[in-house]
Amino acid sequence: MLMVIRLEQWSIKSPALDPWLAPEDQPRIRLAGLVYGHPKPEFEDGHEIVTSEIVSAAGKIVEVASGHTYELGEIAPAYREWLRQYRPNWDENNPITVIKE
Repeated sequence: MLMVIRLEQWSIKSPALDPWLAPEDQPRIRLAGLVYGHPKPEFEDGHEIVTSEIVSAAGKIVEVASGHTYELGEIAPAYREWLRQYRPNWDENNPITVIKE
């Protein structure tokens, strides 16, 4: 059975690009937010985390490089405002776009 971890008050964390790395070697985007139901005991409910790199997304279910699967809950208000301003066509039902190479 797939264990899904909930992430509340989430946002996207985009690392700074390294001009010395090829595009395929650049770090990928991650999620940040308050975690609930994480299997690691050091991540108690409400603990703020940054995930490993996003590898796939379907709707509000996101898989990251560590193998964990997250369900996206409420978006962080500041990130929602940023999206309203810079990504007006953002789809709340499919909030993560993963570009495959």
